[in-house]
Amino acid sequence: MIYGTVRKEMESFFGDDAHEIAHALEVTSHALQIQAVEGGDLDIVTMAALLHDVGIKPAKERFGSSAGHYQEKLGPPIADEILGKLGVEEEKIATVKELIAHHHTPGKITTKEFACLWDADFIENLRGVVPKIESEKLRFLIEEKFMTNEGKRIARGIYLPSSP
Repeated sequence: MIYGTVRKEMESFFGDDAHEIAHALEVTSHALQIQAVEGGDLDIVTMAALLHDVGIKPAKERFGSSAGHYQEKLGPPIADEILGKLGVEEEKIATVKELIAHHHTPGKITTKEFACLWDADFIENLRGVVPKIESEKLRFLIEEKFMTNEGKRIARGIYLPSSP
């Protein structure tokens, strides 16, 4: 239920921005796959993954930039409004907002939910970088920057298919 209702709100928020909608759905797919193995609160992971980039739209409108620090600042109030309207518990909303407020800043939050979101977003964000970097650098990024074993496994399967 959470997935469908939050997805509908996220899609409505982004309107005709097919790129942002597709990114959110891909990140959510990976996050749920990671969460199924690594654990963490399923609802939190779902909501945070679907809404993690809602700050991009106002960041582009206000600052002409989608920089991570703008997303982290502008995203939580939007998530608060969306989730509040849906009647989500305040404690869960606060957690989702905290994840969104740090989703480009690893190390500040060390929960399983954050790790699921971080790795899932990293998997998707690597798509634009992979053609430009050597396989050893890519291998380093996966092994050193990912937070979960499942996230590493998924990333290796996508970007280093000949690896174990």
